[in-house]
Amino acid sequence: MHPLVLEAETMIRARDVTAVAFSGGVILQDFGIRDPAHWAGGTIKLGEMIREEVFNKEGNLKEKYVLAGNNLVKNINSKIQPALLSSLILRCAAINVVSGQ
Repeated sequence: MHPLVLEAETMIRARDVTAVAFSGGVILQDFGIRDPAHWAGGTIKLGEMIREEVFNKEGNLKEKYVLAGNNLVKNINSKIQPALLSSLILRCAAINVVSGQ
């Protein structure tokens, strides 16, 4: 795991479920879900769903998000900041929650 992905993982872990819900919910609105929290049954429920999607049972990023993070770091010309990387990972997880992946 790239060190920036590790930093992003730490940042995600430090967010409460409400912050996770807001980070992931933004992209869901772009995909046509007007009120992602309502869709999920509440803000806390949305945050829990995204958190369950992004972390495995051991509490680490699932391999697909490690790979995605590593690829983003590798393929973006300018150095990506961990805060942006953590938001992108949460948005990917939110999309996977909605699509049932």
